[in-house]
Amino acid sequence: MLKVGERAPEFSLPDQNGRETSLTSLLNAGALILWFFSGYPTPTNRLVTRRISQLHAELHRQGLVVAGISPQSPAALERVRSRHDLQFTLLSDAQKSVSRMYEVNGVLGVGVRRSTYLISRGRTILGSVLDSVRIGRHLEFMREAPELVSNMPLHF
Repeated sequence: MLKVGERAPEFSLPDQNGRETSLTSLLNAGALILWFFSGYPTPTNRLVTRRISQLHAELHRQGLVVAGISPQSPAALERVRSRHDLQFTLLSDAQKSVSRMYEVNGVLGVGVRRSTYLISRGRTILGSVLDSVRIGRHLEFMREAPELVSNMPLHF
């Protein structure tokens, strides 16, 4: 994974509606919680998706943007978004180019490791979590994100 203090790589991916969305455009609205996930409808993915959806309103009130990245197609991500009534953007990384840039590609290039980054408006990595099993670590990291952002030095 990228390390705290490193510059987040710029990218542009289609969202759940097929519209190109860049890292810069996401950061225009505030610091970003960027969540990488497989997108497959496993019980764990359904649970973490619902929990992030529940956290989203509070994170948004505190000035944070949430976006998910998955190798699934935009159409598949739109189904996920509709099924779970998600209010945040899902991005399709079908070629897994962004997953490689953020160093979260699965073992031997298969799949995507469940991971979460917190990125400042200046594109600096403020924190990250990599854990494919314990989803609670991702959720706790997201709950702590507003405090991490508020405590960051102005130059970030």
